[in-house]
Amino acid sequence: MGGFAANLLGIGGGVIYALALNFILGYPIHNATAISTSMFFFTAIFNTIAKSITGDIDYIVGLFLAIGSVLWAFLGAKISYRMPRAT
Repeated sequence: MGGFAANLLGIGGGVIYALALNFILGYPIHNATAISTSMFFFTAIFNTIAKSITGDIDYIVGLFLAIGSVLWAFLGAKISYRMPRAT
C-alpha cells in the first residue's frame, strides 16, 4: 500500500511508511525512520541477488552509489541524532 501511494504521489515509499508508523501506529519518528529504512534494505538485497544472477549489474556505477550511500547515511544519522526526541 505504501508503494502504491508513493508511486501515485511521485515520492519515495519510505516517506509513506515512516509517516504511517509515526502518526497511525504511534512509533517515535526515530524508530519509524529506522524501520522504514530496514524494509528497503531487505528489498535491495533481494534485488541485487536477482540482478547479479541475470548479469544486469554495472559494478562501477554500483560502487559509486555504495560510497555515496554510506557517506549520506552517516550524515543522516548525525542529523537525526540532533533532532528533538518528542514528536
